[in-house]
Amino acid sequence: MLKLQIATLETKTCKQSNVDLKICVIFVKTTFVGTIMEVTDKELVVGLLKASANIEEKLNTALKPNDLSVPQFNVLRILRGNRGRPATLATLQAKMIKPMSNTTRLVDKLLSKKLVSREICTSNRRKVDICITQKGLDLLAQLDQTVAMTEKLLLDSVSASQRKQLQAILNTLTQEKK
Repeated sequence: MLKLQIATLETKTCKQSNVDLKICVIFVKTTFVGTIMEVTDKELVVGLLKASANIEEKLNTALKPNDLSVPQFNVLRILRGNRGRPATLATLQAKMIKPMSNTTRLVDKLLSKKLVSREICTSNRRKVDICITQKGLDLLAQLDQTVAMTEKLLLDSVSASQRKQLQAILNTLTQEKK
């Protein structure tokens, strides 16, 4: 809410062409009452979507010279996090930032680049085991600094306390409803 106050009232006389004019000059002081403006749900959701799109665009730009997309990079990081243990497509989908129906196609692209390997599971022939290759590990090691710099640039204007608040809010938004 905007609160208006009349701070001062002055009367000045102006002589021009032998005519006296009295002019009232009013100085208005404005102050905001409260510091938080009302924001609609739609504005918040649109803001989150814009922020997400901006972050994904910047990460895609950082990964593009290495012919990787953000989802492909995500799959490689999941596999690296498995520390040599194979993952199934279902495992990858469950751990992905944006689970996709085309995870098989993502893995196929990584396979064609020799960044992952795929073998039929020995204990269950209906499952496929996916592992990161040494080439995939080397590429991730090369990209770690580039991605870290991109993330730093994206969050450079956010203070430490704002980061904590933002993380708490994001955790609330991404919790599964029971």
